[in-house]
Amino acid sequence: MRHIRLTMVEDDNFGGFGPMPRMFKNWSNYAPALFGAHDVLEHGANETGGFDDEMAAQGGALFVRDFGNVYPPHPFGWSYEKILSGGLARQYEESTHEVRTPPVIYGLTSHEIEQIEEFAVGYRAGMIQDWKDYMLENYEDEDFPACPFEDDETWNRILGWVKYGFLRAKRRFDNNQWMAWTLFQKLDKLIKATPELFSETYETLTLVLDYENAHAEIRHEWE
Repeated sequence: MRHIRLTMVEDDNFGGFGPMPRMFKNWSNYAPALFGAHDVLEHGANETGGFDDEMAAQGGALFVRDFGNVYPPHPFGWSYEKILSGGLARQYEESTHEVRTPPVIYGLTSHEIEQIEEFAVGYRAGMIQDWKDYMLENYEDEDFPACPFEDDETWNRILGWVKYGFLRAKRRFDNNQWMAWTLFQKLDKLIKATPELFSETYETLTLVLDYENAHAEIRHEWE
């Protein structure tokens, strides 16, 4: 059982209000108005908005969402690699720190490592294209920063964080991908059905996550 305190705050970037999970520390570029299941099921605690934090969370998404196999085919034929890589250039630019050296990984099977590395081929290509598109949209001339995703040293650190995030999710959900995805869907529906998460009505709410029974609920302060 996990309890996460949510404080309602104003979103300076997107407008309106949304929950700031107290498990995040000094996350200056967090977007409360975009709060979703990804933030509390695939991210870790004590994060500060670094790009490596997001890479670990995307590794968690690979476990929870079974490399995108839980979804029907995309209407435009996009691969899950392309979908996950979208918007990462902006997140890299807004990162609160450089990509750090990832933790040493113990606990992934050879098959899981192979799956992640196979996924990473298209994932990296998608990130490189996203960087080029983002630069063209946001720089008036072609003298924009070099793509960090083309640098092998940086990429190896990024991939290390993806593997770490996959392992973290695997342990968090006791290696039960079905349960993780079931909880993700339930939490996603709960968030959409709880408008007070995006208003000034309550100062603080508590999100309760029961991993073992794939159950989520939101409690008000007086409950």
